[in-house]
Amino acid sequence: MNDIVSPETSTCIIKIHRLRANFADLALSYTVEIDKKDCGQIRPRQTRSFEVSPGTHRLRIRFVPQRGSPKVEVVLASGETKEFQCRTGFLGSVVIHPVETSDT
Repeated sequence: MNDIVSPETSTCIIKIHRLRANFADLALSYTVEIDKKDCGQIRPRQTRSFEVSPGTHRLRIRFVPQRGSPKVEVVLASGETKEFQCRTGFLGSVVIHPVETSDT
């Protein structure tokens, strides 16, 4: 879990789903980076949740320092959860997409 949360604030969640990997990618764990801090690893077909404080955060997922996703800005209100999917992209990059949720 991310250590940004203070006891006075309601926590927020950044939830990441890693999609099915191609064969060459099956053995790789990606590092989840929030606000330039390594927060944990995510493997193929795994979902991880990270607690953060309300506000603006920068999310990046990588498997080596030079190969990873661009930074994604995530703005969270108190108690809010935002979900993302990640997968291997073109030429070894990592792609992050927000998960669209419906309130039906």
